[in-house]
Amino acid sequence: MDNPQVGTYYVFQDFPEKNTEMILKIKEVRENELEFYVPQKTLIFGFKVNTSESKIRDLDAKGQMYGSETIILSKETVKQLIEANGFSSKVDGKPRIYWAFQ
Repeated sequence: MDNPQVGTYYVFQDFPEKNTEMILKIKEVRENELEFYVPQKTLIFGFKVNTSESKIRDLDAKGQMYGSETIILSKETVKQLIEANGFSSKVDGKPRIYWAFQ
């Protein structure tokens, strides 16, 4: 997660709203920010490593996962969300990034 690359998927929990998981895909890496594709589908606490990864890739390949909508986040914000991936964040329900995959 420390070396963002175009095409990498990031799994966000409680972002942008509580009780959801959103899988954003990097569209563009800039000097101080990342542009992500916003998914057309969100998960309600259902992401499972490996199983969900292949489903997301399959939906993406079929053009059913992402449209043209994007969101830009600073690299600092992304770093903070990654660093928030601890037990207390899970308990407190704070936004975090807890997984990334290609």
